[in-house]
Amino acid sequence: MKSKNGVTLVELIVGISITMLLMISIGIFVSSGLSNIFIQDKSLGNMFSINDFSNEIRKTTENLEKKVSIISSEKVIFKRKRNLDEGGFAFIGTFEKNDFCENGEKTKHIFIKNFIPFKIGGKLTNKVKVGDFTSDQKENKIFKNEDLIIGANSFSRENISEVSGEKVKLNGPTGLALYRNELYISDTLNNRILKMKKNGKVSEIMNQKAGLEEPTGLLFDGETLYIANSGKGEILKYQKKNYSPSYKIEFDLKTKTDFNKIKLTYIKNIVEDDENLFKIEKNEKNKILEKLKKSEIDDVEINENYKIFYKNQKGEEYSEVIKESEYKEKILDKNYIPKRIEKEIYFYTSKLTDNQEIDKQELILSESEKTLLEKETFKSGLDIGFAKQEKSFYERETKKTINPDGTEKKEKKFFKIKNFKIQKFSLDLPKFTDFGEGSFSIKVELIDGEEKQNFVEEKKIFSNFEKELKVAENGLNYPNNINSIGSYETFDLSSPFEIDFDKNYDKMLELPIKSLEISKNGDMLNIILKYYRNYNCDDPDGNESRISTLLIKKKIN
Repeated sequence: MKSKNGVTLVELIVGISITMLLMISIGIFVSSGLSNIFIQDKSLGNMFSINDFSNEIRKTTENLEKKVSIISSEKVIFKRKRNLDEGGFAFIGTFEKNDFCENGEKTKHIFIKNFIPFKIGGKLTNKVKVGDFTSDQKENKIFKNEDLIIGANSFSRENISEVSGEKVKLNGPTGLALYRNELYISDTLNNRILKMKKNGKVSEIMNQKAGLEEPTGLLFDGETLYIANSGKGEILKYQKKNYSPSYKIEFDLKTKTDFNKIKLTYIKNIVEDDENLFKIEKNEKNKILEKLKKSEIDDVEINENYKIFYKNQKGEEYSEVIKESEYKEKILDKNYIPKRIEKEIYFYTSKLTDNQEIDKQELILSESEKTLLEKETFKSGLDIGFAKQEKSFYERETKKTINPDGTEKKEKKFFKIKNFKIQKFSLDLPKFTDFGEGSFSIKVELIDGEEKQNFVEEKKIFSNFEKELKVAENGLNYPNNINSIGSYETFDLSSPFEIDFDKNYDKMLELPIKSLEISKNGDMLNIILKYYRNYNCDDPDGNESRISTLLIKKKIN
């Protein structure tokens, strides 16, 4: 029986059946194709994973030193050479986890840890906390509480001085120490110690040129800073140099030089934020004169004010003359930073040394003028006098003659001394007192009668801020945290403490591994890694056919 359109019932049934078969076939094909795509995508991801890890392990072993310790066939630890951002140590090992498979099956994985050993409470740590401050060697940053205070978004080695904290590029910071509200930092892989001042500016106080190699732990004992110079197995101490001030100064001017007064300028160059003023020994005119005195008619004139040289926040320099009482108020204004302080003394003497000459001019005076000059200027028995009001020296010559009647006649001549002439001389100078810290010097100027500066020389008397670096102890195994003087944490390659995988920072191969075999043959380090290309959690037996091998050989330098 045919329908109206000429299609029999049988044909209709057959047509429907064929259509259904085609749809089923297409479904099977599509399903199979998608499955293959997922498998290929997984294989591609695994390939990227192993390639990435292979590159990482090769890079890690690129700069290994002779210090290599194989803890077991699955654990090796070695020192890395200092190269750009690298240094510290590397550890290659395995661990098991149970979250790779949904069924909770344990799988073995290989990981690489690059780290700077710093031990607190018997455990390695990436973070060191001192007071409110924390260093993070992995983040290359320093925090105060939770706020970032030092560290840029990259690591680098740049010389720095008075730089804002956010511009400082750290590389593996570890140890911290506080002294006088200033923060000291071990920038370990940059081989330097930094200091953040109270104003927030950061400066480098010592580096590799001073002998630093991967410094870590820091500790202050009084004013002395102890440093774990880990890369050299040393404990260093950074302390003030002993100073022996010398206030007796010798001068050789080479040629004879004119003078009629000596200007002494006491100078303090301020360092280490020490803003103390200073005084001059005894700080009184008569007491100072007693120290300087060369003859019976010497005189001293003290400038009671100080000359202060400042630098403002813009780096601009200027100076002003102020009273001692004004200085304390001035330094409260932190917009102005004092850099140098000067105090002046004028010293008048007729006798610096026996070997000096006089340049003088005879005065034409009336008898009354002679009498007045003699009374006001000359002391009894002396033929050189000093007029304090005008700050000038005079000389008197007395010539004796015999009158016809046999009596003695005295004829006096008076001269104004224009200048003395000198070539060599010495001065025993008054001392600095109440000076604080800084570099202290005295500038000596010879000035003639016309106020012409004929000689000037600045002599360093002493500095009490300079420090030196000395070895306190050596022969240690990578000392790091300094608990106290004589007590240090160390890191021994042959018997390291437990080293754990840190998922936040360490590199792990996501693919499970079959085995890891680490061995040393002469100066060659051999690493044989057998890993699963596609690990099937539901087919443990079939995984044996999916094993590949990665072989790495590295020469131990």
